[in-house]
Amino acid sequence: MPASAAAARARQASSASSALLTFGRVAAMGTVTALILIAGVWASWGTAQHVLLTKGREQGTVRVTRCGGGVCSGPYSPVSAGSQARERVVIEDSVAVAKGRTYSVVLKPGSGDAVRSGPAGVLYAWVPLG
Repeated sequence: MPASAAAARARQASSASSALLTFGRVAAMGTVTALILIAGVWASWGTAQHVLLTKGREQGTVRVTRCGGGVCSGPYSPVSAGSQARERVVIEDSVAVAKGRTYSVVLKPGSGDAVRSGPAGVLYAWVPLG
């Protein structure tokens, strides 16, 4: 009987160490996942805040007339109250921006930089999270 008792203890110890190892792996994967999500939100927030929190920001449209050097520019026409027309605002050149088209934008406070608004702007703003 002592041999079978020793074998049972060995199986129980092996099972406990296996459970501990599994828990450690899950905890490590959870930590890495959380860090990646936090880093993605941190990288996206610079643009996403202007698209998601539009209350009190200047909103309007920009008609792209020139593209070059990674940016496009054009005249800004206001839509929101208190916003003023501008001869030139800058929007980041991406696959979704083409010369001659008009886009809904939100202006970054204190600058002439525009960020796409609406569903396209939200998706573009959260690209670093992806």
